[in-house]
Amino acid sequence: MSSHLEEQLRESYAQQAERAPRLGPHLAEEIKSRARRRRLLAGSAVLVALFATAAGAATALTRTTGTGVAHPQASHVLRHGPLVGGHTSCVEAYSTETLPHRSFAFDGDVTSISAVQANPPGMVGQFVLVTFAVREWFSGGSSSSVSVEMTPPVPTDAAHMSELSMSYAVGTRLLVSGAEHSNGDASSPPAAAGCGFTRYYDDATAETWRTVFANIAPVG
Repeated sequence: MSSHLEEQLRESYAQQAERAPRLGPHLAEEIKSRARRRRLLAGSAVLVALFATAAGAATALTRTTGTGVAHPQASHVLRHGPLVGGHTSCVEAYSTETLPHRSFAFDGDVTSISAVQANPPGMVGQFVLVTFAVREWFSGGSSSSVSVEMTPPVPTDAAHMSELSMSYAVGTRLLVSGAEHSNGDASSPPAAAGCGFTRYYDDATAETWRTVFANIAPVG
């Protein structure tokens, strides 16, 4: 190789080396800064995804009824016995002997709950109109859907239940019995009875109601 060609190659290599970036303090800091920005962007994306998931879960906890009133959905906690809340004084105590005194009884799932309404003048308390998809009539009806007056759902205070859990909600399955018309007014809808005559569904109690009403002639 000629000395002239060697000189040209050395100058070319020197120029390329001069243009190449050097890992000095400024370049190192720039690389670290870019890495930090990438981590922050990735963290922000994770936070956005988490917030979106939480918002979706919160939305899933509530359902808007046909009246536009939002109610928590039914708790997945298995419940038994009388419906929580309702009347505090009872004309009759719940038993298999007094159950047939109710003019209707059915097994159904809550499909909607109206806004809370005040009782007529002269009566205390409030009520909601609750619509059920009827699974089985034990007495007093035959339609696949029925609306009855009930005391409004109340928050539950059991330690193992969610703070959003209510005594009943859309989706709750209940055994309901009561009077054909509230307060004896023929223009009013049926009224669910409290004091244990409206209960959370369970197979054994449903079978008891089926037996108790077996020989009772339908009212409606």
